[in-house]
Amino acid sequence: MDTNSPPSTGTHAESFELQNLWEVARDCRSGIHESFGYLERELGEALALAVSELAENVIKYGALSGAPRPLLTVRVTATQICIRCENAARSEYDARLACSLVAKVTTEMAAQEPALAYARAIEQTLFRQQGHSRQGFYRIAAVGGFRLRAERDGKLLTIIGERAR
Repeated sequence: MDTNSPPSTGTHAESFELQNLWEVARDCRSGIHESFGYLERELGEALALAVSELAENVIKYGALSGAPRPLLTVRVTATQICIRCENAARSEYDARLACSLVAKVTTEMAAQEPALAYARAIEQTLFRQQGHSRQGFYRIAAVGGFRLRAERDGKLLTIIGERAR
């Protein structure tokens, strides 16, 4: 990772247009390490994980929408990291589904120890009690430490992850 100091203004923001949908995880992680290499290792790894997971989910729900490429914005301040990932979903149903999945994960993470909620979600997936759709959201919350929320405006889907720095 780059060890450069953060910008002197105290806030650093970068936007990434996701160009290669099939290599989004690698591209996101690489972009995060290049742009935010000054973050402590644990924060940098959590940020890279969350960004790639959010980007994959936005693409999953919007890949066939015909809309412009997804836009991902990361803002780092002295006290907070915020990731905003947006794209048009294939349908309003898909946008509603994504919002309900994020809400369910957020509720479960708040109700119990995040690592336990993540382990239970993996177990439920293995025993086919739930689909794999939520695994990335659980990973962002349990492993990355981000609070998630989702918003929609018709087919426009925005997923936001925030954590203290």
